[in-house]
Amino acid sequence: MVTLWEESEWGNEMQYMTLLHRNVDRPVTEQEWDTFLDLARDNGMFQGGSGLGDRWTIGDKEAPPPSGHIGGYMRFEAESVDNLLGLLEKHPTIMLGGTIEICEMTET
Repeated sequence: MVTLWEESEWGNEMQYMTLLHRNVDRPVTEQEWDTFLDLARDNGMFQGGSGLGDRWTIGDKEAPPPSGHIGGYMRFEAESVDNLLGLLEKHPTIMLGGTIEICEMTET
């Protein structure tokens, strides 16, 4: 059975992973990233992330090709998705017309 994380070391908060699509109107500057990361760290929601490089698939079953349109991911911990949305409105990907996919993480 899969249940949602109800508690963490930070209290009653949910875990989220965001997938950053590569569809911004122009490249994000280092200053724009630094500004957002400072904000995300200061409010305590940011839990890490990374850009993504080369990718491969393994296994015997047919699968779609690796998703090259995803440029990175970030993890967040928030009381609700609404709280996270408030922060993500200031994310450079959103500010530059791009797309962020939000995935609620579950405890298994």
